[in-house]
Amino acid sequence: MSRANNSIVRNSSGVENSPHLFPAEQSSKHGKENVMAILLPYIEFETSASQAVSLQRIAGWTLTAVGARLWLTEESGGSDIWLRPGDRHVVVGAGKVVVESWPAANAAADLPARVRLAPPTARCRRRWKLPRLWPRQSLIGCN
Repeated sequence: MSRANNSIVRNSSGVENSPHLFPAEQSSKHGKENVMAILLPYIEFETSASQAVSLQRIAGWTLTAVGARLWLTEESGGSDIWLRPGDRHVVVGAGKVVVESWPAANAAADLPARVRLAPPTARCRRRWKLPRLWPRQSLIGCN
């Protein structure tokens, strides 16, 4: 399951705003002022304990463990990395990255791990492509 936070926001006059900017109000000594809040796009997906997900071409992207522990490794000499909930890792290499759930010893192994994938901040100003998500079929129970 993958999801991007790119919904269109309409202001009070019905005009569409960018999915990454929305008007917000801020109180100050001069009354309420409109300010722009910048939201960076991201993708969230889940991986079960029996599934590995391969990500390609994501150098500079940030992987965040959301609510569960993750194990990941980068292709071409990358070391194993273990992330606890809330931990982040910036991908260094341009090769493949494999992400798997890292269940705790006393936790139910069938609970999915949620992964948040965010592009580099500098690339948000330019065009960027969403990475391809490839589950490794050898680790998925297919009938």
